[in-house]
Amino acid sequence: MFFDAQKCNILFLYIYIRSLLFTIWWL
Repeated sequence: MFFDAQKCNILFLYIYIRSLLFTIWWL
């Protein structure tokens, strides 16, 4: 259960960083 939560947290962080880079790229 802890591993699933950690994997979900990493996935959320990956999506957040990608959207952040995408926003910076559009600026």
